[in-house]
Amino acid sequence: MNRILAVCLLLAFAIAGGHAHDTWLMTTSGWASEGDLALVQMTEGHSFVPMAPPPGDISIRVTGPGGYDRSFDLDETTATNGPYYRTDFDVESPGLYVATGEQHEGPLTFVRTKFGAPDEEMDGYDEIAWDEVETSGWDPDWYIAEAYEDLVKFSKLFIVAENADFASASVPIGQRLEIVPLENITALGTGDFRFLVLFDGEPAAGLEVRLATTANPSVGKGVTDEDGVVLLAVPEPGLWIVATEHKDGEMVLLPQHGPDAVEESFVGTGYFSVLTLRQDYTKPEAD
Repeated sequence: MNRILAVCLLLAFAIAGGHAHDTWLMTTSGWASEGDLALVQMTEGHSFVPMAPPPGDISIRVTGPGGYDRSFDLDETTATNGPYYRTDFDVESPGLYVATGEQHEGPLTFVRTKFGAPDEEMDGYDEIAWDEVETSGWDPDWYIAEAYEDLVKFSKLFIVAENADFASASVPIGQRLEIVPLENITALGTGDFRFLVLFDGEPAAGLEVRLATTANPSVGKGVTDEDGVVLLAVPEPGLWIVATEHKDGEMVLLPQHGPDAVEESFVGTGYFSVLTLRQDYTKPEAD
């Protein structure tokens, strides 16, 4: 089967909005000088409002000029700053630094208990003891809407340290689901901006991509074309968040459901990717 077509079929299952928290990276400045200590923070929340440091198995990696490569494992011992995990790294030389995050939240199940009501979220998947779950208040056609074996969340941001080759921001870093800016990142907020979405290193066609801010979770959206490219209108300079997601799995009829249920359930892995972009990638003017 054609690789792009195969990916497109996998992406045809869109993750229902509002289920999982988003996880993303932040920093206090997109610009740094050689010798600085640069800050990278990770948080999770709904509608890109920071709520808390995210759960699960989490790592952050920073790559940069001259083969710079440093990794951090985040857990309950990691320093926090309000709703963020906090890490920092030494800016050893001029160039573009890329911070990437990977979070494995683990298995999660969503049950459609009542028509029009939010799905019931349950930790786990295979390990749920369904004979012990109280279902008497649920509709007779309740069913498992989604059973995730894992939720995998990728995040990325850039920090520029003088004399950077901005074209390198358009080079994929190798995340399984990745958003790649195709324009010069210093031009963000001046009009249309192209992004490439990759899954397993191949163009991901037919995938919805959202443009958001921390004040507005839905500024705009578009769908990737056959080359995995989407064009989004970024109306002004600022802090922007670009997000996409997809399911990798199948629809099956699970044995756990109400007596009147006829719906199939999604079983598989959910993938999320969030790219954080800023307006301050160039050296600030002296006061």
